[in-house]
Amino acid sequence: MKYIVDHTKKNVHRTAFAKDECGFRETPMDEREGTYDESYLKNLEKQGYVKCEHCFKPSFQYLNSVLLGKLFKK
Repeated sequence: MKYIVDHTKKNVHRTAFAKDECGFRETPMDEREGTYDESYLKNLEKQGYVKCEHCFKPSFQYLNSVLLGKLFKK
């Protein structure tokens, strides 16, 4: 899974669920980075970075579509 690290706000976003509510687009590109590295994220957490409340909780609508898709898959 890929993540976007916002160094200005000290937030970590999940790219699959990032949206306007996350506010990461307000941060300049040179203050953001992408990563797949879980251990790097754990180190950032120790430095005070937090997971974005918007993109670490997938919407009910998304979960519902995934579950229904699996149930009715032929």
